Amino acid sequence: MTSMHAIFHVNHPVTSVEHGVWCYFTTLKYKQLITFGANQMIVYRLGCRDSSETTSSFNSRAKLEQVASYRLFGNVVSVAVVRRSAQPDGEQDITDALIVTLKPALCVLLCYDPISNDIRPLSLYDYDESEATLCDRPTLPEIRVDPEMRCAAFVAHGSKVVIIPLKKELQDDRGTSATEHFLQIYRTLASFEMLLFELEEPVANVLDMQFLHGYFEPTLQILYQPIQTWPGRLATRKDTVAMITMSLNLTHQAYPIIWSQSGLPFDCFKLLAVPKPIGGSLVFGANVLIYLNQSIPPYGVMTNSLARGTTDFLLTAAYEEKIAFDTCRMCLLESDKVAVILKTGDIHIITLLTDEMRAVKSFNFQKAATSVLTCCIVHLGDNYIFLGSRLANSLLLYYSKSLAPVGRIRNTALSRTPHKQPANKKRRLNTVADYMEVAPDEIDHEIYGEAILQSESIAQVIYSYNLEVCDSILNIGPIGKTTVGESLYISEGLAQNSTDVESELLVGSGHDKNGAITILQKTIKPTLITTFELPNYIDLWTTMGSEVDEKGNQRHSCLILARNDSTAILETREEINEVEQSGFIYNETTIFAGNVDKNLSIQVTPTKVVLLEHTLLKSMLSLDPADSPIVYVSVTDLFIFLLTSTGKFHIVQMKRKPDEMKSVELTFLKKDCDHQSGFLVTSGCLYKDVSELFAVGQKVANPVSSGKTLLSQSSKVQEGTNELTVEQEEELLFGEKSQIDLSQVFSGISKVKSEPSEDKKANVFKYPKVSQVSPTYWCAVGLQNGMLQVLSLPDLKPCFTIQKFYHAKRSIPVSGNHVEIKTESHLLGEDLRTNKFPINELLIVGLGPNKCRPHLFALLNDELVIYEIKESVTTQPQGTLQVSLHKFCHDTLMHQYLGERRVSKKTPALYTGLPGAQEEEEVLLSEDGYPIPKSTVARLVQRIRVVENVSGYHGVFVCGFHPLWILMTDKGLLRPHIMWHDGAIINYANLNNINCPAGFLYFTQKNQLRIALLPSNWDYDAYWPTRKINIKATVQHVSYHLQTKAYCVVTTCTEPVNRMPRLVLDKLDPELLERDENYVYPTITKFALRVMQPDSWQFEPDVSWESEEWDHITALKCVKLANEGERSALQEYVVIGCSQVYGEELPCRGWIRMFDLTVQKPTEEDIEKGNTTKKKFNLRLICEHEQKGPITAINAVEGFLVSSSGQKIFIHTFQYQKFTACAFVDATPFTLGIHTMKSFVLSNDIYKSIILHKFDPKTKAFSLISKDTRRVESMASTFLVDNKLMGFLVSDTKCNLNLLMYQPELKESHSGQRLVKMVDFNAGCKINSFVNIKCKSLFFHTQQNDQRKLKELDNKMVSYFGTLDGALGYVLPVQEKLYRRLRMLQNTMYSVLVQSAGLNPKAYRYPLEGWRLLANSSKGIVDGDLIFQFPSLSLPEKLEIADRIGIDMHYILDDLAEVHHCTCVF
Repeated sequence: MTSMHAIFHVNHPVTSVEHGVWCYFTTLKYKQLITFGANQMIVYRLGCRDSSETTSSFNSRAKLEQVASYRLFGNVVSVAVVRRSAQPDGEQDITDALIVTLKPALCVLLCYDPISNDIRPLSLYDYDESEATLCDRPTLPEIRVDPEMRCAAFVAHGSKVVIIPLKKELQDDRGTSATEHFLQIYRTLASFEMLLFELEEPVANVLDMQFLHGYFEPTLQILYQPIQTWPGRLATRKDTVAMITMSLNLTHQAYPIIWSQSGLPFDCFKLLAVPKPIGGSLVFGANVLIYLNQSIPPYGVMTNSLARGTTDFLLTAAYEEKIAFDTCRMCLLESDKVAVILKTGDIHIITLLTDEMRAVKSFNFQKAATSVLTCCIVHLGDNYIFLGSRLANSLLLYYSKSLAPVGRIRNTALSRTPHKQPANKKRRLNTVADYMEVAPDEIDHEIYGEAILQSESIAQVIYSYNLEVCDSILNIGPIGKTTVGESLYISEGLAQNSTDVESELLVGSGHDKNGAITILQKTIKPTLITTFELPNYIDLWTTMGSEVDEKGNQRHSCLILARNDSTAILETREEINEVEQSGFIYNETTIFAGNVDKNLSIQVTPTKVVLLEHTLLKSMLSLDPADSPIVYVSVTDLFIFLLTSTGKFHIVQMKRKPDEMKSVELTFLKKDCDHQSGFLVTSGCLYKDVSELFAVGQKVANPVSSGKTLLSQSSKVQEGTNELTVEQEEELLFGEKSQIDLSQVFSGISKVKSEPSEDKKANVFKYPKVSQVSPTYWCAVGLQNGMLQVLSLPDLKPCFTIQKFYHAKRSIPVSGNHVEIKTESHLLGEDLRTNKFPINELLIVGLGPNKCRPHLFALLNDELVIYEIKESVTTQPQGTLQVSLHKFCHDTLMHQYLGERRVSKKTPALYTGLPGAQEEEEVLLSEDGYPIPKSTVARLVQRIRVVENVSGYHGVFVCGFHPLWILMTDKGLLRPHIMWHDGAIINYANLNNINCPAGFLYFTQKNQLRIALLPSNWDYDAYWPTRKINIKATVQHVSYHLQTKAYCVVTTCTEPVNRMPRLVLDKLDPELLERDENYVYPTITKFALRVMQPDSWQFEPDVSWESEEWDHITALKCVKLANEGERSALQEYVVIGCSQVYGEELPCRGWIRMFDLTVQKPTEEDIEKGNTTKKKFNLRLICEHEQKGPITAINAVEGFLVSSSGQKIFIHTFQYQKFTACAFVDATPFTLGIHTMKSFVLSNDIYKSIILHKFDPKTKAFSLISKDTRRVESMASTFLVDNKLMGFLVSDTKCNLNLLMYQPELKESHSGQRLVKMVDFNAGCKINSFVNIKCKSLFFHTQQNDQRKLKELDNKMVSYFGTLDGALGYVLPVQEKLYRRLRMLQNTMYSVLVQSAGLNPKAYRYPLEGWRLLANSSKGIVDGDLIFQFPSLSLPEKLEIADRIGIDMHYILDDLAEVHHCTCVF
C-alpha cells in the first residue's frame, strides 16, 4: 500500500482588495492606506514625484507607493481604525492601531512594531463556541468602532454582540522599551457580550450596525430583520426590517434601548452614521434611502419605481437618477456629502439638504462618473478616493468640485406638501422646492410660530464633481477558468536550451464590463535580437557616448569585453565594429569599466586606473609594482573603490585641475587601507546618497516620528491650567459669543501651536528635489569575520556597523563605531559553522523616484539578501547614521541544490575565491613588464549588476546559475522575476543604441553573447510577468485549440430586458413588459463563442457564434474525437454544451453543438499585399444534438464524447455528422465538471463531491469504480499524477482541499466502494479551477543529468490552481522521504516562529466542515506558505530549526530549491 503526499503553496499572492482604511499606521509623518484582500495586507502611501509647490500639480501627480506587505494566516473579514493615544508625560507619540475580525468569531487588535518591521497583536478575542451547532453561520463578524474610540463591537455567530472597551489611560511605563510601549498603549479592559435574544426587543438576523456620533456614551444602532420575507411574499408580509439604538455603559456593562424604529422596508441592508453637526444615520435599501434621527421624524425617498407597492413606509419620490442601491458601497466625503458606488460602477454624490435646525429635509443626487465594480471605498483626504475591488483593478481617484448650475440654495420657500408620492413626475424648475419638498412639521410651527417660516437657514451649496484616475493596482481575480497554451513568441535560441515545451498560463478574470483575459508567465522570456559566439571572454561592460535617443536618454557607444590577458573594445552604433585605437588599455584584462559621469568613463585593470572622455584618454593612475593587484571595483562620480587580492582597498578621488576646469586628474585619497580589526576586506561598494537618509548626528528618541501630538499635550494642559467658571462653561456649551480669551484659559495651548494639527498634517508623501539635495558619499565594506561597516567619505570615518551581518536578520538596527575585535581562535570556536557564509558581494543603490529609496544587496555565499534602508526609529549615538535595515523577503531561491553543485565544479566558475586566498603563482608580464601573479588574472566577478532604463525599468540583475531580475516599479516595490530559459548567465550589461533601444546584453555559460530586449507588452509590476487584455465581458469558459494554436473563449455580457419567455405550442413567444420610465428592468445574460489568437491577443472579428436569448453556454472543451468510426485518427473539435433556461415554470432543454476550427490559407490578394503571416480562422458549425436536460459538463475519453445531462452522464460516438449515445450511467443531481485521463472519467457534483468511472472503448462499458460519500459542495476537481500513483483533488465552497485515492485494500474503503481521503487541508481561499502540467526538468543547463531524477519528473505532474481572490498556487506530489523531512520542518516552524498578527498557521489550515468528523484529519500535505519562509529566516533561526530536526541546513535548502525549480513551468 502506497500513499500520496503533496505540497501546497500559493506562489502568486492575492491581488484583490476587499477592505481598506486610511490612518497613521507606520508613521505619524503622513497617513497610509492599508488594504486587505483575503490573507494579504498591504500598506501604501500617497507619493508625489513632482517637486512643485502648487496644490493643483501636487495633487494631480500623487501615486500609490507600497511601503510594506504582510501575509497573514487568516482571512480578514472586516477592519477598523483605533485612533492613536499618547503617554501622560507627552514624551512619545504613537501610531494608530487596527482592529480586524476573522472567521468565525476572532478579533485581533494590531499595531505596527517599527523595531521588527512587523505587525504585532496587542490583544486577541476568540468567541468561537465549540458547543454551538455546526451548521453554516452566514453572519460575518463585522467590526465597528465608536467615533470617540471608547469601544468596539462585532456580531459573533449572529446571536450576540461582543463589546470591547478601549482603554485610554495608561500607567507609568517609564523605562520600558519602544516595543513594550506599543503593547501598553492599547491595553484594553475586559470585554463583555450582549445576547441579542435576551434584549427588551429580541433581535434576530442582524443586517448591520453602527456607532452614532454626538452622544455622551457609546451609542450602538442595530439594523435587523426579526421576521424574514422575500419578494414573492410581499403581498402578505412586508416592512419587516427594524432598528434599535442602545446606549452602552461600559463601567456597569449595561445597554438600555433608548430609541427604536420598526416598519422599515424589507430590502434595507446598510447603515451609515452621519457625523456632527447633522448627526443621525442613513439607512440604505435596494430602492430607498431613509434618514433617521432621534429628535426628528424619519425622512425617506424612493429612488426608482420598484419601491411602489413593496412598502407602506412614508416615502417621497426622487427619480432624478433612477438608482438601485443593492450591493452598493458608500463613504462620507464631508459631513453632509456621501459618495455611493452602485453595482454597475456608477459613482453618485448624495448631498444632505438641511433646514435651519440642521434637520435633513431632502437629498440631492448627482452622478459624478462611472468606474469599476467596487468592494470598498475609502476617502483619503486631499480630494482623493480609493476604490478597492475584487472584480477589477483597484483605482485611486482625484475629485475636484465646482458650483453646480443650480447655485446656492436657501431654505426660504418651503413647500407645505406632506410626505406623499406624486402621481406624475413634476418638471424641474431649479427652485428650492425641487430639492426641499418637505416643510417644517406642524409641531415645529406651534412651538416656534411664524418665525420658522420666515427665517433664512444656513446657506448650502450644491457642487458638481469631476473625477480622474491617478493610479491603479493590478488585480487578476476573480480567476474563473484556466488553461495552458504554448508560447509562440519565445526566441529560437531560448527554445533550443530547454527540453520542455514553453507554455503560458491563461486565466479568465474580472466580471462584466471589467472582464479580462490575463496571460501569466513565471519567468521572463526576453526577445533576442542577435547572438554571437565569443569564446574565451569572461566579462563585459558598456559605456555611454554623446548621442541621445528620442526620450533624452544617452546611448551607449562602447562595449568592453575582457579576456584573461587582454581586452577588446567594440563600437555599438548601427553596426558593432572593433575599435583598434583609443585611450583604452588592450593588453591587460579589464576588472571594471563604466561611466562616472555623462561624458567620463573609467577602465580599471589589475594595475591601472584609466579615465577617458568617450574614447579619449584624460588621466591614468598606476599602482606601484609592489602593490597587490586589483580584483574588484566600485565607482561613483567622485570616488573609486579598489579592492586588492590581499584584502586591502584603495580609495581614488577624481579632482578637477584648477587651471583647466575640463581636465580631471586621478589621485589616491587613501591607499592600502585595511580594517582596524585586522580582518581582511572581502567586498565593498561606494554609494552616492541623495535621499537625505544618510545623515550623521544626534536624534531625539521617538519610536515613530519627532514632535508631539495634541493628545500628548492635552494631558499637560489638564495638570497645570486654570479651571473654567460656571459662566464660562455655559457660554461654551450654549454657543454664545464668548468674551473669554481661550489662549489665557488654556495656558498650555501655546506649546501646541508649533505642531500642526491632525487635519493639517500631510496626507501625501513628497520626495525631495534632487537639485536641492547635497549628495553625500559613503563606502561600505564587508569583512572576513562577517562584519559590515559603512565609512563616510572622504574621511573614512566608521558611521555604521553591523557585527554579524551574515546572520541576515529580519530587521537590523545599526550600532556605533565601536568594533569588537575577535581573534582567529574565537572565530573558529563560536562561529565555526557560520564561517561558511562570507560576504561575497555588496551593492548599495538608490532606487525609486529621485533615487530616494536606497537598498542594500548582498551575496552571502549563494544566498541573496536584500535590505531597504530606512530612517531609524531608535536613538543612535553621536556620529552614527540614523538608519536601520529592513529585510525584503522574497521566495526566489538562489540556492544551488546538490545536482547543480556537482555541475558547477565541471564548468567555468562564476566567481573566484575570497581575497587573500593563497594560490600557486604563474609568471605573467603586465604592460610595464612587471610580473603578475595568477591571482590577479582571476577576479571577483560582479554578480549583482545595476539595471538602468531597461524598457523603462530600474533595479538590479543577479547573475549566476539562477539569473534573477529585481525591478523597482512605479508602486515603489521590488519585483523579483526569474529568467532561467538560458541557463546560467555569467555577465550582464545595459545597452541602449539604435538597434537595441533600452535593452541589455549578457554572456551565457556556453560563451554566447546575446543582445535582447524585455518584451514591452508585458507588465512587470506584478508578482509574475502579466499581460491583461480587457475585453469588457465576463469570461465563462476558455480552452486551448492545439491544432490552430488559438484560444476558444465563451464570454457573456448583460443587458436590460423587458420581455418574459412564454411557450405557446412548444414555440417561444416572449411577452412584452410595459413599465414606467423609472422602472429598473432586470438583465439578461448573452453568451458568445469567440476565437482569440495569441499573435495580437485580440478576438477575430468575423469568427464567433452568438447564442439566442435565454440560451446559456454551460460547457466548453476542445476535444479530440474519432470521426466516421476511425478512432486511430483523432481530429480536434470545439464542443460546447448549451442549456435553454426560460425560468422556473418552463422545462429546461439542452444542446450539444460541435464546431470545426481551421486556419484559412492566404488568398492571392493576401499574398500580393504581403499579409501571409496573419492567420485567418474559420469556425463552422458541423453538428447539433438535442438532450432532454441541461448540458453541464463536456469532455472526451478514448475518442468518445462524454457529457452530463441532468442526473446522467452519457458517452457519445460521432458518426456521419451526428452524435449517438452508446453508454450512460446514473450520476449525481448536478455535475459541475468532467475530467478524463486515459479511460478514467472523474466528475464532481455541486453537492456530492466526486465520482470515478471507467470506460472500455472495446465493449463500450461505462461503469462506476468508486465515489466519495461525503456531502461536499465541490467547486473544482482534477487528477494528481505521481509516476505510478494517481490521486484526485477536490476543492469545496468552504475553502477545503481534499486529496483522495482509490485503495480497495484499505478497510475504510469498503472493498473499493469509497474513495479514501488522504489529505485534509484548508487552502484559505476558494479554488475555482485546476490545470495540470508536467514538472520542469531539473539541471536543464547541462547535458550531464541525473537520469533517475529526470525520469521521475517526466512522469510527475503539478496541479496549478486559481482562486476567486486572484491568487495562484500549486499542489505538487512528492515522495514520502521528502514529505517527512518537510513535515518535520513544518512542525518545528509552528513552535519556533512568531507569525505576523499572532495568528496560528496550524489552526488556519485545519479543515472546515459543516458537521462533526468521526475521525482525525489526514496529514498528507505540507503547508508550502509556511516552509518557504525558511530561506528568508536569519542564520541563527535556520541553524536552530535544523538542529531540532536533526538535518543539515543545506539539505533543507536543497529540498526547497528542488520543489521551487520543478514547479516553475511557465
